[in-house]
Amino acid sequence: DNPGFYTVIALRSDLISECARFKNFTALINNCNFLVPRMTEESIKDAIEGPLIKAGVKIDNDLLRQLAAECNTRADQLPILQHTMMRLWTRWKELDEPDRPLDFSDYASAGDMEDAISVDADEVYLKLSPDSRKICEKLFKIITGKGSDNKGIRYPSNVKTIWSAIRCKREELTQVIDKFRDPSLSVLTPD
Repeated sequence: DNPGFYTVIALRSDLISECARFKNFTALINNCNFLVPRMTEESIKDAIEGPLIKAGVKIDNDLLRQLAAECNTRADQLPILQHTMMRLWTRWKELDEPDRPLDFSDYASAGDMEDAISVDADEVYLKLSPDSRKICEKLFKIITGKGSDNKGIRYPSNVKTIWSAIRCKREELTQVIDKFRDPSLSVLTPD
């Protein structure tokens, strides 16, 4: 009965209800689910510091504590932490001071966790042409929203659906999407 291999399926908690459409899959989930526990502040510190240590870079202890504390306040902060760390790393590398640890000056110039992604997205948006900005606004209205609890909701979609709703040239839409898919930003990710 044991096939010798296992399949691990990871689902975001906000999408579990989507599985109800598939009767057998729902039964599988009910029989074998495992909720990943929330990271402790220490494990968050390790997740921040570990890659830096491998790169031979130090981080100021007070900044490390603040990042871990900010990340620990909400369960959905890991992607935001990842983006913040990417911005911190980029700003620190630009200064080309390899013996200096990452510190609050880097954090201040990179933007804090509260607005790190929106700062980057705004920078990209402001570089768009007026026509591309209109496409961008329509795009994000299609793929995002707010729930009754005022939390952000993502509505995954495909280019064909978005394109038919926006009614622009496909190349124009692709150019806007590509700006937000850039690995240095990664606001949009393909499935």
